[in-house]
Amino acid sequence: MLSLQNVIYRYQTNMSPVLTNLFFSVKRGERIAVVGRNGSGKSTLARVLKGLLTPSEGQIVYESPFSREDIGMLFQNPDNQAVSTIVEDDVAFGLENACVERDEITNRIAHYAQKLGVSHLLKRNINELSGGQKQRVALTGLLVLEPKLLLLDEACSMLDPVGRKIVQKHIGQFHSEGHAIISITHDVEEILSSDRVLGLVGGKLIYDGSPHQLFSNKDYLHELGLVKPFQYELVDLLENKGIDVNVSHAFSNKELLQLLWTYRLNR
Repeated sequence: MLSLQNVIYRYQTNMSPVLTNLFFSVKRGERIAVVGRNGSGKSTLARVLKGLLTPSEGQIVYESPFSREDIGMLFQNPDNQAVSTIVEDDVAFGLENACVERDEITNRIAHYAQKLGVSHLLKRNINELSGGQKQRVALTGLLVLEPKLLLLDEACSMLDPVGRKIVQKHIGQFHSEGHAIISITHDVEEILSSDRVLGLVGGKLIYDGSPHQLFSNKDYLHELGLVKPFQYELVDLLENKGIDVNVSHAFSNKELLQLLWTYRLNR
């Protein structure tokens, strides 16, 4: 879909770079988590990918017919994304700017509002909604544009557990339909659900690999400011006791339970 070729970004020409010599590509349908400590350059990278910032050096190459207009970006705070007080007008804004015909606008809003469970909110004032509802409205406003890549800048970090679960469910559905996702996150479960992880330290890419390899390497976890998930801690404890549950990929608590049952049945 796109590739970064020696991308460097400085906020001012006389400043040290915030992003340094970035080389990586994004494939169609891929789900990528971008991780790192605060100040590592994650949000700057998101804005460069979307085209809100132009690289100081290097370039982003888009694979035709893909372009940066095919990227939808969901911010951490949905209030920063709202452009109208009425939900329906807010959702329609991007389509109207793209000069989509009125009937098509109406059909897309109805389809995606129903899909994300916000149909009953369309006539509401956006300022009356909860944080989770606002974020679902913002996501609806992106999906009506039918982007090929969804870029999430810590989009669930301000939500309560219920709101986070709902939004992540819809993001997962979007990915299952064949769309690509790049998610800037500290959330362990979100990282585990990714195909690939990019780790930034001081604007440099120090890790590009699977979630399993990442969570199996304590040095990378320390550098990137991540905590090892419970299931990985438990596997370490079991292996220290001489019990090998044969884990070769990123896994959930449910999968760990299955592995433990399988181990017990084979004893």
